[in-house]
Amino acid sequence: MPAVPLRPDEDVTLSARAPIAPVATSPHVADATRQRLLRLFDAMPVMMLVLDLRGRIRQANGRLQALLQRPRAALVGRRALRLLPRAQRRGVLEAVLRTAHQADACARQPLRVQDAIGGWHHLRFATVLERDELQQPLHWLCTLEDETPQRSAEDTLRLATTHSGIGLWDWTIDADVFHADDQVCTLWGRPPAARPAAAPADAGSAVAGRAPDTGHGDLRPLTLNLWREGVHVDDRAPLALALRQAQREQQPVHTEFRVRWPDGQLRHLQLVGRPDAGRDGTAHLRGTVWDVTESRRLASELAEQHERLRVTLQSIGDAVLTTDALGLLSWMNPAAERLIAWPLAEALGRPLQQVLSLHDERTHAPLHNPVEACLRGRPGRRRPPAVLIARDGREHGIEETTAPIRGHTGQVLGAVLVLRDVTEQRRLSAEMRHRATHDPLTDLVNRSEFEQRLARSLDDALERGHRHALLYLDLDQFKLVNDSCGHAAGDELLRQVARLLADGVRSRDTLARLGGDEFGLILEHCTAEQAQQIAQNLCDRVERYRYTHQGQRFAVGASIGLVPIDSRWPTPSAVLQAADAACYAAKEAGRNRVQLWQDADATLHARHGQTQWAARLARALDEDRFVLYAQRIRSLHPARPGQPPQDCCAELLLRLVAEDGSLVAPGAFLPAAERFHLASRIDRWVMARGLQALAGLGPLRRPDCLNINLSGQSIGDRSFHAWAVDQLATAGPDICARLCLEITETAAVTHVADAETFIRQVRSAGVRVALDDFGAGASSFGYLKTMTVDCLKIDGQYIRQLTDSPLDEAAVRCFTEVARVMGLRTVAEFVERSEVLERLQALGVDAAQGWLLHRPEPLRDLLDRFESERRAACQLSG
Repeated sequence: MPAVPLRPDEDVTLSARAPIAPVATSPHVADATRQRLLRLFDAMPVMMLVLDLRGRIRQANGRLQALLQRPRAALVGRRALRLLPRAQRRGVLEAVLRTAHQADACARQPLRVQDAIGGWHHLRFATVLERDELQQPLHWLCTLEDETPQRSAEDTLRLATTHSGIGLWDWTIDADVFHADDQVCTLWGRPPAARPAAAPADAGSAVAGRAPDTGHGDLRPLTLNLWREGVHVDDRAPLALALRQAQREQQPVHTEFRVRWPDGQLRHLQLVGRPDAGRDGTAHLRGTVWDVTESRRLASELAEQHERLRVTLQSIGDAVLTTDALGLLSWMNPAAERLIAWPLAEALGRPLQQVLSLHDERTHAPLHNPVEACLRGRPGRRRPPAVLIARDGREHGIEETTAPIRGHTGQVLGAVLVLRDVTEQRRLSAEMRHRATHDPLTDLVNRSEFEQRLARSLDDALERGHRHALLYLDLDQFKLVNDSCGHAAGDELLRQVARLLADGVRSRDTLARLGGDEFGLILEHCTAEQAQQIAQNLCDRVERYRYTHQGQRFAVGASIGLVPIDSRWPTPSAVLQAADAACYAAKEAGRNRVQLWQDADATLHARHGQTQWAARLARALDEDRFVLYAQRIRSLHPARPGQPPQDCCAELLLRLVAEDGSLVAPGAFLPAAERFHLASRIDRWVMARGLQALAGLGPLRRPDCLNINLSGQSIGDRSFHAWAVDQLATAGPDICARLCLEITETAAVTHVADAETFIRQVRSAGVRVALDDFGAGASSFGYLKTMTVDCLKIDGQYIRQLTDSPLDEAAVRCFTEVARVMGLRTVAEFVERSEVLERLQALGVDAAQGWLLHRPEPLRDLLDRFESERRAACQLSG
């Protein structure tokens, strides 16, 4: 190819042979050609341009004029290259010159032109060199296509793909050439610089060295190695198969594969493409690819969460149901299916109220659907405890929880309802409440619950003036059955009496077991006269009742105290104390009767005073406000052969220190202690302090014998037996040898078996035992055959009038003879006159005590007196 000037500003002959002289043509031919071109310009839908051989515009059709917004006069005669930017002129000129030397046509070339108002347009032009009949060049005929809209769309697409991370690709199938944009390289984990740059364009090539005709100018070649090696080794074959199949079947392809980045990251990509044909007829497969790693991760996490939630909901014990926004059931777990007895397949799509039947647990009235308020966005009202009636008729106590299911914009999509079966919990709770408020033996109300109901009745009487009544009932002869037949028989007796009493009262009344064999009854809205009739009826029912055990029949009575519940009582405890006092008065009046509280009744007030003493004694025990006194027991004769010396003996006596510091004699508080079961606690205090006093003295200073009285409650209390034996074992044999425990004849007779056991235990420890108040019972001599004792203390009723009553003297003589025969020591109590003392000596009584011989004094003072006498006796004998 000869050298051609490449300055676009100069005139250049654009022919195959340059320079060429102009060829003369006839006017007729030229005119015909012009007419033909003009008609062509008007008819063609594309922009057309005629250039002379030097590149000047000879004609421009209307479409080109409209695009450039220039009239024909402004275009004709103008060099065509002047319409192009300077940077583009050289490339266009080179392409045209190459065409002029090789062929009469120029392939489609891109270019940019500027219109009259400054707007730029993207065009594609093609040229044809037209010749005359002698094959001499006439002019260039150019066609132009406006690609500005397509370029605008490309820019928009480029912007969208760049910011969305979507890569564009094009596979030229026949040539097996792959083109892609920079985003594809980024998705493969490689910088765009890693791929080769586009080769210079070749006018005669369709695919090699330039981007394919895809409508996207940013696609550049991508080496097959970079394309294939980036794909995960396990996904290469499936990806290639999917692409080949799409090409072969001319169907779209949509697949997912993995790529391995150079740094080791594994990314998930999704590829979409479809078969297409280029303008040159070549087969292409074009599409997009984007990274779905994050969405796959999120999908995996969501699937894991969904599976975890599914397994959790399938395995939990609570019933879970969901509805849509219309309240139709959309799902429930197996626990819900079991609870409501509806299979999911059958219940699906039904209104929730059709499959869920909720009722008030107390009234069994139907409850409204709990989901309705939730779907409306209204807070649910407090609902009573609910019970669910299943489809098969079973009832379940439930606790319900509802919550709305909302979309991302906050709209309510449905609701979730959680039902917890609390049937067993409610049963256990009810049982626990019942146990907390009822006596386990008789199943009657217990004392704690009874006192609460009594307080409500008293408040009602004080505030509204309603009249109620309280009965305090104590069984007669219950102890006889308990001691004779055992505790099991006594328990059965209490159960039978409880049923007997319950059958005789109204359903609204409160019957309770207050403890032991004591019962309480609150008669609501009942006058004193009506209450007395009910009390007498109960008393008669118990009197007619006979308890049978192993062929034995026992008559059991009841003593009842009745107190109206009205404004005179400040507290519930005052009402209860008054009823207890009235019951005690009924017992003292002969048992098996009803005693109505009267304010003027001296007996009831005395009993009420004992009730007050009970609280004082409890406080005194807690505050250690007791002191020990002692009264000396003097021997009337020398000790018998083989018996220990009895010169320094004393009986422990108890005094209570009042709040004001004064001393209270035991006769004022011991009856109350016996009545309110505090005697055993007092005995423990006395015995513990007595043993401490003996242990604190040396062996030579200890008295010959120290007597301690025990109550009947302690003799019948086996826990006291164990405690006393343990205390004696701790004290040791030397102290036990100087100790004597006094048991009243009444206590021994009442607790025969327990008394025999206890006497045997303490005597084995070396402790002596005295039978106190001997002769007070009707069968005193008979019990001496079964009880092994060391001393008889003759009851004071035989001593006070000994010199004035021959009968008393005969009794004392008899007691003394029996004791001498059995080898027992005798002690006379309440010796207050000298003539009585002389007569006791004459009758052979061994020892005596009383105010004539010694007035009680603090134990410490008496022990010091014993020591002084012993020292004086030692000095005289020395």
